[in-house]
Amino acid sequence: MEPANNDTLAAAKTPTDAVPQDVEALKKQLTEKEAECKDFQDKYLRAVAELANERKRFIKDKEEVCFRTLQLACGPIIQIFDHFSMGIESARLQKIPADILKGFEMILSQFKAQLKSLSIESIDPQNQAFDPHMHEAIAYEYHETVPADHVMKTVKVGYTYNQKLLRPASVIVSKGKAPKQEQEKLA
Repeated sequence: MEPANNDTLAAAKTPTDAVPQDVEALKKQLTEKEAECKDFQDKYLRAVAELANERKRFIKDKEEVCFRTLQLACGPIIQIFDHFSMGIESARLQKIPADILKGFEMILSQFKAQLKSLSIESIDPQNQAFDPHMHEAIAYEYHETVPADHVMKTVKVGYTYNQKLLRPASVIVSKGKAPKQEQEKLA
């Protein structure tokens, strides 16, 4: 290897015209790469947000499918429960022996407990304000003591699952006190 002469060392220490051109090119490349990096970062953040939204939509759809399945499965069972309850009420009126009636009432209470364990709650809005989101009005009648727009009789109990309506309660809603003309007709 040859020893470096003074001219070579002097040329290495003095800036040349080629260096500033290389710096400008590097600055331009750096700017382009920074823009590209920002673009990739933006795409990444959008993809992460979209994935989170899809996950939420999936969970919501899954809950909705489970709820609809529960509605379809429980509808007929709740109908049987209603008929069983009506049968017990009828048996009370017909003076069925107490032991038999008590056995049926025990079955009914077990059924209610099982529904409750499944987070299925009954809606019996007797004397409560009518709520069109939870109740189905099947009739309106005048009543002397029940205020207007309040449930005076529950015809069919409703049910909720985790505060979501499975079946509305079928009710008769009070119109309030009858006007004098209506009272005369009723008398």
